[in-house]
This record gives sequence, C-alpha cells and structure tokens, in this order.
Amino acid sequence: MKSITGFILYIDILGYKNLLRNNTQSENERVKSLLESFTSIYTNLNFALGFGASFEESKLFKRYFSDNFLFVYESEREAFLNFLIIQSIASQIQSQFLYCGMLTRGSITYGTIDYSDDIVYGVDLIKAVELESHPEPSVVVDEDLKDVLIKNDFEYKEHNSLFFVHGDSELDFQDVKNGIEKYLVELNKISPDQKTINKINWVVEQMNDYFSSTMHHYSLAVNSKVKLVCDN
Repeated sequence: MKSITGFILYIDILGYKNLLRNNTQSENERVKSLLESFTSIYTNLNFALGFGASFEESKLFKRYFSDNFLFVYESEREAFLNFLIIQSIASQIQSQFLYCGMLTRGSITYGTIDYSDDIVYGVDLIKAVELESHPEPSVVVDEDLKDVLIKNDFEYKEHNSLFFVHGDSELDFQDVKNGIEKYLVELNKISPDQKTINKINWVVEQMNDYFSSTMHHYSLAVNSKVKLVCDN
C-alpha cells in the first residue's frame, strides 16, 4: 500500500438515501448524471486557475464512492497556503451541489491516508468521518488546526465557508437562492421533521449573512409545505 500525508477533506451528500427512494426513475437518472458530471469536473479541474503555481495537481489525491468524496492535498501541516487550497476546494464543492439543490456535509483535518487501487483506510480517515457527523450542512474545520490559521493572522471558524462566490453579487445570490428552492422542491415530497428543517434553515441564515450587502433577507415558512419567503 501507498500512503499520503496532508490536509484531508471528506464530504458527502445529505439525505442521499431518501432522495433516491422518493425520486422517480427519471429524477434518479438526473441525480446520477449530476454525480457523473461532478466526478468528471473534479477529476479534470485545474485548481491552478485559482492558485497559480501554488497548486500542484500531482499532490491532490481523490477517491469517490456513491455520495462520498475524499480529497487529500499532500502537504506539511504548517503549509498555510495549502490549507487555504483545501478550504477553497471544499467551498467550491458545496456551492456546486447547492446550485443543484443538494446539501453537503464534511470535514477538514490533517493526517495520513493509506491506500491502494482498491482500498482507502487509516486512523486519520476515521477521524475525518467522525468530524463529518455534525448537525449543520457544512464542512467543519478540525479545531486542532486552529494554530495554523492564527499564526498567519487568520481567524479560526468552525464552519468552512459554504460559498465560493462574491458576497456582493446579485447574480451569485440568485444562484444560491435558486439552489435552496430546488432543495425545497425535493424536501416537500416527504414530510420533513424539525431536524431536517433546521438544516436548511441554517443554510438560509448563512445565505443572509454572506450576501448581507445585497440587502436581501429570506426565511423559511413552514405550513403544509416548506417555502422560502422574502422578509423585505
């Protein structure tokens, strides 16, 4: 087996099982197509467009299985710019799935992954999976990495940015809002419990905060169906 040490990003799609169970065959074909497009994009995407010479494609390890995605960017722990790269990748992934009406959740940590063509394993992978199990549809940043940020005059935030867009852009705001509304269409096919409603409400609050300069503010109205309504 081989091994790679670096910043680990583990991410999956929330409600994936219910999504497939409640979809029609044609809708499941759409989901399959989205996942196929996603894996194709992130297999071939040149992150150097965002980071220039700082990003090295050969250092990015990727594995996908159904609704689970694993990235490891080979790096020393103190390499701050590499930390920012994996955070950016996480934000891009979450934004892209949200545009399609899907919520994601994950974690960023640091460690070593052992792998072959057939298997991926290791204690640090277990830690990444355990960190991923939190209520919010977000990517959490391992608190053990707080010092890497503080040393470089960056504030540690438990939740990585959900958006990889401009916070003052009306077009980007509309893309995010439309993604939330797509999610609600699927959510209203079932009878969502309060726990599920809280998750999408968290995303709505993140949208309001991130796009505060656009002067839009939305909330959820929960009656026979869950709807996104404008408060201003």
